[in-house]
Amino acid sequence: MDWSIGKERMMTQYEEGPWVTKRNGIYYAVYASGGVPEHMAYSTAPTIDGPWTYRGRCMDEAENSFTIHGGNISYKGHDYMFYHNGALTNGGGFRRATCIEEFSFNADGTLPMIPFTKEGVRPVGTIHPFQRVEGETMATSYGVKFDRQPGEEHVVTSIHNGDWIRLREVDFSSATAKELTCAIRNLKHPGTVDFYLDWLGGTSLATVSFANVNGETIRTVTIKTPPTGKHDVFILFRGGDDELFDFDWWEINASVTQNKGNKN
Repeated sequence: MDWSIGKERMMTQYEEGPWVTKRNGIYYAVYASGGVPEHMAYSTAPTIDGPWTYRGRCMDEAENSFTIHGGNISYKGHDYMFYHNGALTNGGGFRRATCIEEFSFNADGTLPMIPFTKEGVRPVGTIHPFQRVEGETMATSYGVKFDRQPGEEHVVTSIHNGDWIRLREVDFSSATAKELTCAIRNLKHPGTVDFYLDWLGGTSLATVSFANVNGETIRTVTIKTPPTGKHDVFILFRGGDDELFDFDWWEINASVTQNKGNKN
């Protein structure tokens, strides 16, 4: 499957970054197109080997970015398109933010022209905090990265003072929160993991400190005021000027648990 040369390249303006999915017996290839700045276009085929038919644009050029690599997924009956732009503070072509838009396929199976929004997508489930929540579970974040290790076990990396993670629709209604357990790896410098409800600097849920490079990597602290209902949870990392540690997972320990299992 080579769109990089000849008439096919001229017609599709294929640039790079193909993402291939299959839906109702049709293969869809979404890719960056058009040179610089890039827009998103797509082609379809009856088999993975083609023949591929160019279908046109599905997204315009990204804001403040010369690239727009993307790809689409289906999750719980919803279709989403991922891409990136440089719209955040200090953003640009080399400091890009991951974005996501929900869309619906047209009745004939074609992709619509997907507009850019600033609101983000609506939640389609809740997060159950009374079991292990992986560090990479998030709706939005600032400053952090993921490791690139193979397998299913991953951590949040490149953590510095002021970086944060936001989770939406965390449901505390099934039990009474008693303690919070937090796990890190590769402690490089002392720091804290601060958990807040609803906004950065909101109601404090817990603060977990990791001070000794050769000490604990899993710590449990008491929750003074148990939350109820659904909340956004913000996880704020604090420390010195250097990289702090890798963030692995967290979990709320309950006094009475009525429900188990993440719904998300």
